Amino acid sequence: MKRKFILSNNKMKRKRLAAGSNRGGKALAGSISGFRRVLAVSALAAMAVGKADAVTYYWDAIHAPIPVFPFVGPPSTLGGGSGTWDSGTTQSWYPGVGAVDVLWNNSLVIDAIFANFGGAVSVDDDVKVGSMTISAASYNFGGVGSIELVGGSNTIRVVNSTAGSTNIARISTFLKGTSGFTKAGAGILRIEEDMSGVGGIDGGITISGGTLVLDSSNKDIILKTSNTLRFTNTSEFQFVASGTQGSLGQSMALSTLTFAGGEGTVHSVAGSGIQSAVMTFSSLAPRVAGATGNFVQDSLPTTFGIMAGGGAVTTVIMPDSQASTFVVGQSITGPNIVPGSKVASITSILDVNLSGTGSSAVTLVGPTATPNTYVATVGSGATTVTLSSAQAQTLLPGSAVSSTTPGAIASGTMIVSINADTGVVTLSKPTTGATGTVTFTSASAAPVPRSY
Repeated sequence: MKRKFILSNNKMKRKRLAAGSNRGGKALAGSISGFRRVLAVSALAAMAVGKADAVTYYWDAIHAPIPVFPFVGPPSTLGGGSGTWDSGTTQSWYPGVGAVDVLWNNSLVIDAIFANFGGAVSVDDDVKVGSMTISAASYNFGGVGSIELVGGSNTIRVVNSTAGSTNIARISTFLKGTSGFTKAGAGILRIEEDMSGVGGIDGGITISGGTLVLDSSNKDIILKTSNTLRFTNTSEFQFVASGTQGSLGQSMALSTLTFAGGEGTVHSVAGSGIQSAVMTFSSLAPRVAGATGNFVQDSLPTTFGIMAGGGAVTTVIMPDSQASTFVVGQSITGPNIVPGSKVASITSILDVNLSGTGSSAVTLVGPTATPNTYVATVGSGATTVTLSSAQAQTLLPGSAVSSTTPGAIASGTMIVSINADTGVVTLSKPTTGATGTVTFTSASAAPVPRSY
């Protein structure tokens, strides 16, 4: 499409006209024509940038009028709407300069902006994009083609357009990339297409904001077992298991889970008719200082597990409130769990390590209701205290620690972890400098079986 400048009320505006059309008024001559030639050259120069430098294109399926000339700032009020995204056929993109909408070019690294108002974007080719920014509601990407993240930041950013609103973008076409991708922005990105097949997403998935949803409402949606999941800021990952497996349940196995910043939430949702929604990770990386990990389940039974080699369950991860009810030495049961298995150790409030093995769900039984109190002497600046193994096994991570010697323990100290073999109890804060005596009192809680 070509744009033609017209003069209206002493203000210069641009309208897009079809090539060869004289609709929209009489074209200005002279200097205006010169400006058009300069802008057209600028647009071509921008498109000639090599793959090392990304250019920005704005989705413009409706070919809306450019608001003002000369144009200043990003065209955030430009275009949008429903249309076809292909490579080299449909002029649906404004390159930010000039008077001409252009074709998508897979040989460039392009950051795609979807603004103004949403619509159905039919992806009819295998298009390559450096990043996507979606700043309006109701953008839905479908079609028989695919979107490949390549060469750029590999970021899909969903931005809320107004205060108090939550934009939702949906991708139901095949999403590909060899270097993973980052979900950014405070909005919601719902992926409704399986990404575990040939091509698909390889590498790590990072969530730095908002919510990333794998929604299997229409088909089974899973990632590859080699995919890692990493939270770098307060955000959420949802696995919605409500697809074609029906009452058989659904499961998804991923690689390493990392909480690297903010408050990350792993959210498992079992939909109507689903027997179970199982999400497992091959390992849990050490949490970065200050980061928080949450595990939320909407309906039972859902599973958050960490699977070791050969399918043997050695660790289960669970919400803080549930993990804090378990103690070292309590029993573990399950159809594939070695009889007599116990909780071997609790390395953090979220991580319960098991002595038994198995490849199915395990049931942990909460502690007895009888509290026990033990007193131990700590040295100046100490962060650990050693009790007998039998005593340590009755304590709960997350329990508060008090002191019988003023100044011997920092305010708010609690039990962080317990080593079942050595009886070493690790505290959340060191002593303040004075040698003294601290008191450990196990929490009182009734036995509560929980399956994971």
